[in-house]
Amino acid sequence: MFVHYREVFAQQHVTNAKFVVDYSEVIKGQPELAEAFWPGDENVDWLMWNMFQWDEKMDCAETMDTVYQQFMDTASTKGIYNVPWGLGAWGTAATNFAQTKDVPEASRVACLAGVTEALDSGKYPMMKASIYFNSLYHIISTYDFTKTNNGVSYKASTSPEIVDAFKAYLNAESFKLADQYELAKCNECA
Repeated sequence: MFVHYREVFAQQHVTNAKFVVDYSEVIKGQPELAEAFWPGDENVDWLMWNMFQWDEKMDCAETMDTVYQQFMDTASTKGIYNVPWGLGAWGTAATNFAQTKDVPEASRVACLAGVTEALDSGKYPMMKASIYFNSLYHIISTYDFTKTNNGVSYKASTSPEIVDAFKAYLNAESFKLADQYELAKCNECA
C-alpha cells in the first residue's frame, strides 16, 4: 500500500510531499509489530510515533526513551529506520480519556519538562521533529475558554505553570535549528 502511494505521487509528478510512517502509542514494547509494518527506508521519509499522557503514572520522557531505544535496537540489528525520527503526535491531557479523573497538573508539567529536556539532551540524535497534538483533551492556552463537542466540554489548561512549561517546550533549543539539520547516521546499524 505505502509503495503504491509513492508510485501514484511519482506518476503525478508530485515533488513536495513527504511520506511518514506514524506508529500508534501501542507500539511501545512491540518492536516486532513496528518492523512488520515498516515499508522500507526507500519508501519512507520520516519515522514517527505517538504518545499521550492519560494518567499521572505515565513518565513522558521515559516513554519517549523506551520507544526510541526500541527503534534503535532494531535499527542496529536490522539496518532499517535510516530516516529522520520524531514524535508524530503527543500530548498531556487534563483528564483521562473517559474524562472521569483529572491528570494532576504537576504530572502534566513534568511531562512537558521531561520531553523538553530529553529533546535538548543530545541523547536522541535521530529525533528531528516533535508535534504536540493540541487536541480538545490537550489544549494549553493563555486564553481561558471551554469548547463543547458532541455534548462533552473541554476546558483549556491556562495555569501559569502549565503554560510556562508548554512555552519552554515550544522554545526548546532543539527547535531553534529549524529545518537545517543533518541526518545522524546510526553507527551501530547493520
